[in-house]
Amino acid sequence: MTKYYHVAEKWNGEALESLYSQHGDDAYDLFAERWPEGISLAYEHAGRIHMHASLKEAESHKREHGGEILEITLDEDAKEEVFFMIDDLEYDHPVACECIPAEYIKKMEG
Repeated sequence: MTKYYHVAEKWNGEALESLYSQHGDDAYDLFAERWPEGISLAYEHAGRIHMHASLKEAESHKREHGGEILEITLDEDAKEEVFFMIDDLEYDHPVACECIPAEYIKKMEG
């Protein structure tokens, strides 16, 4: 089992879904609104759920952007289920495609 971390504005206890899963083609505009400096990444990133490989990285992201840290635990089967990969567009970091089921997620306290 490997642990990864995701910083969410507010987690509702359900599966994490990519912007594209939630909003369809409107996801590209939403991505551009949130991250105007990364507009060229919208097509690749809107369908992915970005994670951090370490708690330290997630804590840094939280300090800069706010939100709450979620711990995501994946074994090899779960990695296949969520189409896990390492995204190297800006820097190497773990991503899942479209959805991470709630059973793999827990909210970090504090």
